[in-house]
Amino acid sequence: MNKIFLILLLPSLAFADNFSVDDAINNVKKNLSKLTSLNSECVSFYVERGDSKSGYWIELREIHNTTCGGDPDTAPRLASVMVFANKKINVFSLMCNSYVDIDDYSWDMECP
Repeated sequence: MNKIFLILLLPSLAFADNFSVDDAINNVKKNLSKLTSLNSECVSFYVERGDSKSGYWIELREIHNTTCGGDPDTAPRLASVMVFANKKINVFSLMCNSYVDIDDYSWDMECP
């Protein structure tokens, strides 16, 4: 009985370990329009910390160059996000001083 339970549990454990920082960044890129009007070529993704179990903390910054425009000596912060293995994304709201679900986020949102 224990062997059967372990065999059934292994695929879910393997899935959690396979969630990489690249998966997290790709998930944010799919939802980028909820955070900025810039395309992904003009956004840099800095991984602050994280792992496949606790999720990844990522800072998004503008890329300034001849293609994207702007002062190349600056890289303004667009957003700070947390991305979890279940593909949930939380965005830090500076106004509310807390993380909120990306679907509830806007720069002028009402704080709960």
